Amino acid sequence: MKSYINIVALTFIMLAIFSFKPTEKNNHYNTKWVVQHSSSLCVEGKSNVNKFSCEITDYCRFDTISFFKSNHKKDDNYYIMNGCMKIDITSFNCHDILITRDFRKTLKYKENPMMTIHFEQIEKFDPSPNSQVVKGIIKIRLANVIKDYEVDYVVLHSPGNKIIHLIGNKKLNLSDFGLKPVSKMGGLIKVDDQLKVNFFLVLGSA
Repeated sequence: MKSYINIVALTFIMLAIFSFKPTEKNNHYNTKWVVQHSSSLCVEGKSNVNKFSCEITDYCRFDTISFFKSNHKKDDNYYIMNGCMKIDITSFNCHDILITRDFRKTLKYKENPMMTIHFEQIEKFDPSPNSQVVKGIIKIRLANVIKDYEVDYVVLHSPGNKIIHLIGNKKLNLSDFGLKPVSKMGGLIKVDDQLKVNFFLVLGSA
């Protein structure tokens, strides 16, 4: 009888072991996150005279970004992302009236008033408070032209994993979008073609 009880107990233990499904270490897929107001965007540039910085420090939209597990094995190290930041070009502040005016004019804000950063995919990252560096793919739409870029993100989690910070930057050229840098005083002051886009994305769980 005792041996029978032991066999039954062992059976239950084995069933418990083999029926247990461990939770995946990377558990962000099939989740939705809301872009918080504290998110910001900064575009840095320079001319042959000085440097300038144009910022949006208060993101006044409630866009959402979702993470999905890829169905393709070759992309198993990535999350598929769905979501974007929609930036009103007139919201940029370059901390100088003339530079702000010229910057908006360069981006042809009257014809195409919105700049869009669409998040395509990102390497899987752990739900850990430690910072992690991962690669991702974004699409930038500017002046009605769309370009793909690879970016490096620093990922930070808040305690309890209620907030994710994605910090990234990318250098791009105005000419990629058919835009021409501003030239002043008969060409004596020339703005470089290259800009650096820095984004600080704060995502709150939806």
